[in-house]
Amino acid sequence: AVHPTSGTIKVVDDAGTRKLVFENFKTDPGPDLDVYLSPNMAASTFVKVGDLKATSGKFEYTIDKSIDLKTNKQVLIWCVAFGVLFGSAELK
Repeated sequence: AVHPTSGTIKVVDDAGTRKLVFENFKTDPGPDLDVYLSPNMAASTFVKVGDLKATSGKFEYTIDKSIDLKTNKQVLIWCVAFGVLFGSAELK
């Protein structure tokens, strides 16, 4: 990716609600950053999780249980304005 990005991303089941949890997360600030789930790092197809909530810290997103995480196993921080991948993680 273009920008240094670090931290841990995991999926947890919280009382029947599936969440994507970012911990110790850090990336550069940028314009129009989104969080995607995608089968690949090119974001040729993706599911938008939401706008990036913060460039550092711990935060979470509720994700629909209908999203296939075996197919959409790449978590991408994507700059929509410039079409640039800021950082990524693979769900295992």
